[in-house]
Formats: sequence, structure tokens, C-alpha cells
Amino acid sequence: MNIHTPGTLQLSASVLTIGALDGIHRGHQALLLKAKERSVKLRVPFVVYTFEPPPKVYFKDCQQLMSVEEKLQRLDMLGADFVIVGI
Repeated sequence: MNIHTPGTLQLSASVLTIGALDGIHRGHQALLLKAKERSVKLRVPFVVYTFEPPPKVYFKDCQQLMSVEEKLQRLDMLGADFVIVGI
């Protein structure tokens, strides 16, 4: 898995999912696995665009559920080829 910041990844095609993914719960996992499945079928990279900190932590001063390191580890386990971490 490769990690990028916004504007640094150039791909001609991909399957992209975007989200705060603040806890990577079962719903997130189902979405991510479906996107991975689609990317395999289409033979293109699976890209996840997420945020650090998550928007509700940044805007509402909520508690962060997991560190960015934990999030990246889980995304790697779920098969992301590339992760873009936006602010």
C-alpha cells in the first residue's frame, strides 16, 4: 500500500472510495471490500481518500476513535493499493 497527500497521485483509472473512516466499523469494511472487489474485476488500483483528522474531530472537537497509524494498518489489511490522506 502506498500513502499519498492530495495532488500527488496520478492514475489513469481506479476505483476510489472517499470517507472519514473514523473507526472502520463493519459498514466501512463492507464498503471497502466491495470497492476492492470492483477494482479487482476492473483490473485497476483500489484507492481510498480519507482525512486526518476526521472532519468531526476538526470541526466539532470530538474524540478521535483511532490514530492515523491504526487506520492505515486496517486499510492495508483490507487491500487498499493507495491511500490519500487529506487534511
